[in-house]
Amino acid sequence: MNQPVLMLAIPLGVAFSIPILGKLSAALVKGLTLLVLAGGTVMATWLLSGLGDAPLMIIMGGWAPPFGIHLHFDHLSLLFALVTSLLSLGAVWFQMARGTDKPPAFYMLLLFWYVGVLGILFTGDLFNLFVFIEIAGISSYALVASGNGRVGVRGAAKLLVLGTVASVLYLVGVAFIYRSLGTLNIAAVAAGFQRLKPAVAAFAGLCLLAPLLFEAKIFPFNAWVPEVYRGAPSSVGALLSGGMALAGVYALLRINGTVLASGQGLALSQALFVLGVITVVVGELSALASDDAKKLLGFSSAAQMGLVLIAFSLGTEAAIYGGLFIAISHGLVKLLLFMVVGVLVSSTKTSRWKEWTGMGRRNPMLGVAFIIGSLGIIGVPFFSGFWGKFAVVGAAARAGEFYLIGIYVILGATVVEAAYFFRLAHRLFESSERETKPVSYGLAFGSVALISAILILLLGVWPGLLDKTLAKIPGQLGTAYISSVQQLAGR
Repeated sequence: MNQPVLMLAIPLGVAFSIPILGKLSAALVKGLTLLVLAGGTVMATWLLSGLGDAPLMIIMGGWAPPFGIHLHFDHLSLLFALVTSLLSLGAVWFQMARGTDKPPAFYMLLLFWYVGVLGILFTGDLFNLFVFIEIAGISSYALVASGNGRVGVRGAAKLLVLGTVASVLYLVGVAFIYRSLGTLNIAAVAAGFQRLKPAVAAFAGLCLLAPLLFEAKIFPFNAWVPEVYRGAPSSVGALLSGGMALAGVYALLRINGTVLASGQGLALSQALFVLGVITVVVGELSALASDDAKKLLGFSSAAQMGLVLIAFSLGTEAAIYGGLFIAISHGLVKLLLFMVVGVLVSSTKTSRWKEWTGMGRRNPMLGVAFIIGSLGIIGVPFFSGFWGKFAVVGAAARAGEFYLIGIYVILGATVVEAAYFFRLAHRLFESSERETKPVSYGLAFGSVALISAILILLLGVWPGLLDKTLAKIPGQLGTAYISSVQQLAGR
């Protein structure tokens, strides 16, 4: 069964054909891009629904692991591929309908970014992981630079410099591992990692984590966040906040939970827990102090990824469930919020939220959509963000004294989130002395906003929609992942 490879092959082929197709018709390029993303969503849904307890693995090039390359499709990678495809489809449709007109090259870069993210989710090889991180990263730099003039270019430059440093560190770690173990297959490296000298293992492990923490916006690797989100088009901001963060979260959980795992639980748990706490505190306070709505959403995303890292550092099934739920909810919510902000920015010609007085009162659909998204991030009961935070708080309470501070951090973050989101919502519904014009939403915004809002409410009311899939994921990390690949190699 090699059909899953089409999830990578088709968008890659279409991306390479866009320079030619773009000369024929820009509308054709847009239509093909939407079709590819819709096809990826359908394919991921089909594969996930038909996947049993064992992962689906495909050997590439006829060489089995540990020397050959394979693609690994399990519940974690396919679930994140489904969410990423859905978010990408919504963001691109919104860009086509509401954003400034983009040349065909924009959609070529977007498909390259999509291939990079899916490759991160599916690859079973450390060097291939680096290649896909670079594909997604380089595409991201160009996509960010495509918006908001000098601000976008400045944000892309900062992302490029910091991303390059993180990538070099990753390559150094890969070189140490290959020299010591003679393989870069993730399962084979995980099986032999304990044979490395302690100093080499620690250094290589930290080098591997650097770009993953960078992609997931974890402190101190998230200095790029304010400039990038302020300068990027709103659709690209939604992709970075949702899809790119999901890829970083996935790789972080896969590498830390499989390669760096030692005995039971997750390795480096206390160090990652501290980084998660700092990321939450810095992100939330920065969002509270921000008067730019795009920066606010960027800082909020960093804080949410800090919560996810806190969850993963706890290492229990309940904590991993909570972290994954937060990551998925966050992607859906940020798609909705970035669309609202994008409409407001295009209407008012500014991203400073203090200039948006009365816009929600005059345009109720925008105001209601923003409130639904805000409640989803805050984690109010009956909204999607609640169950993830609830699970992580419970896991932290059972994890020991060192981790108890996680409870206070999560509760404090919730209060701060409520403060800055409700402050902005109040500004939207505040009466304005000057006349505010109604905004034309269009079918794309209305449809994507409605679907996003329904999913946010549906997951809040019925978390069981994800429970069956999320419950299988902790058991597919660590030794279970290693065993499945070893069976593939030995067949």
